[in-house]
Amino acid sequence: MENVNIHPHPKERNLKLCNNYRTIALISHASKILLRFIMKRIERKLEHEVQAGFRHGRGTRDHILT
Repeated sequence: MENVNIHPHPKERNLKLCNNYRTIALISHASKILLRFIMKRIERKLEHEVQAGFRHGRGTRDHILT
């Protein structure tokens, strides 16, 4: 689960410039699931319950309606 393969993928035809590449990280499915689970637990601890702005699944309507 610790190995991540990073492959450069060209964006444009001029392959001599480093800025013309984007990186693609290949990670196993088990690692993706584990990382998503850990991130959700961390987000719940860091974000206050009353915060609605810039929070996934929440908006200003949540504060207006309560």
